[in-house]
Amino acid sequence: MNKTNRILTAILVVQLALAVFLLWPRSAPAGGGPLLPDLKAEDVAQVTVQDRDGNRIRLARQGDGWVLPEADDFPALADRVNQLLDKLVKLNTARLVAQTADSHRRLQVAEADFQRRIELETKDGRRYVVYLGSSPQPAAIHVRLEGQNQVYLGRDLSAFDAATLPSSYVSLDYQIVSQGDITAMTVTNANGELRFRKDEAGQWTLEGLAEGEQPNAFAISDLVSRAAAVRLSRPLGKTARPEHGLDRPAAVVTLTVQPAGGQAQTVTLTVGAKDEADGTYVVRSSQSAYVVKTSEWSVRDFVEKARSDFLQQPTPTPEATPTAPAESPEATPTLAAP
Repeated sequence: MNKTNRILTAILVVQLALAVFLLWPRSAPAGGGPLLPDLKAEDVAQVTVQDRDGNRIRLARQGDGWVLPEADDFPALADRVNQLLDKLVKLNTARLVAQTADSHRRLQVAEADFQRRIELETKDGRRYVVYLGSSPQPAAIHVRLEGQNQVYLGRDLSAFDAATLPSSYVSLDYQIVSQGDITAMTVTNANGELRFRKDEAGQWTLEGLAEGEQPNAFAISDLVSRAAAVRLSRPLGKTARPEHGLDRPAAVVTLTVQPAGGQAQTVTLTVGAKDEADGTYVVRSSQSAYVVKTSEWSVRDFVEKARSDFLQQPTPTPEATPTAPAESPEATPTLAAP
C-alpha cells in the first residue's frame, strides 16, 4: 500500500468514527429531560397536525372535550386527542441521535421534509412545534423540537398516533336507526320514486307492483340496512354551500321509523354532489346538524338503483330440445326355405 492510499484510508476511518459518534443514539448529558419542558397535557388548548403530503387537521379544546373548529366545532373524540398529547409530553432527551442541521432531512425532521409537524398552543399563548421523522425501530421515532438542531429518539410514539385525517378523531356514526324499527322507505332519484314498505309478516315489498311482478325482498332489505347505518368520512360543517349540491340532490331517502310502543318518526337523508377527487358524496341527515362526506359505497345504490333492481327476475324457461323422429325398423328379409 503506497503512502497516498494509507492517508486516504486514515481519513476514511476518521470520517466513519465521526459519523458513528454523531449519529449513534446515546444518553444525553445529565440523563436528559423533557423534550417539551414545563408543558402539561391539560395546558394545551389547540393541536395542529400536518403531514408531508399537505394533509392538515386542527383540534381545539372546548370545555372538557375537543372539537374541529374548521368544521363548525364538530365534536372530536377526547380520548383520542388526549392520548396523543400524553405521548408528546412524555418525550425526553435521553437518547440523542444527531446534533447537526445536516442530519434533519435524512432523519425526516426538517422544516420542509418531515413525517409529521405538530404545533401545540397552550392556554397562556405558549407555542411548541415538534417534528416526527423516520422510525428506526418499532415503537420508536426520530423527534426534533423546532429551533433546535438536536434529534432524539422518541419512545412509544409513531406517525400513526398523529393522524391528519378527521376520521381518525371523530365518531364515524352519522345516521343510525334501528333497522327493525323501520316500517317504510321512499327513495327518490333520477330514475323516479320508489316506495317500499314492510308487510304484516315483516317482509319488505315494493308498492305499485303490476300483475305478475314479484318484489326482491333481499335487495330491498339490503337497501334498508344501508339507510339505517350511514358512516361519515369527513365532517364539513353546519352550513350547506352551493358546491355541496344539496339543493339539487342526487337522491333523497325518507325512512318511517316506528319503535315498539313509540310514536312514528321520519328520518331523511339527502345525498348531494359527488366529489370526483376522492369518490365521496356530500350528505345531510335530519338526525344531525352537520353536513358531512360519506363514501361512494354507502350511498351509491340510492343514487343509481331503479325499480327493476328490486323485482325478481323471471326464470327463463329452457327451450325444449326437439325430439328426432323415431326411425322405422327395417323389415327383416324373410329367407326362402331351401
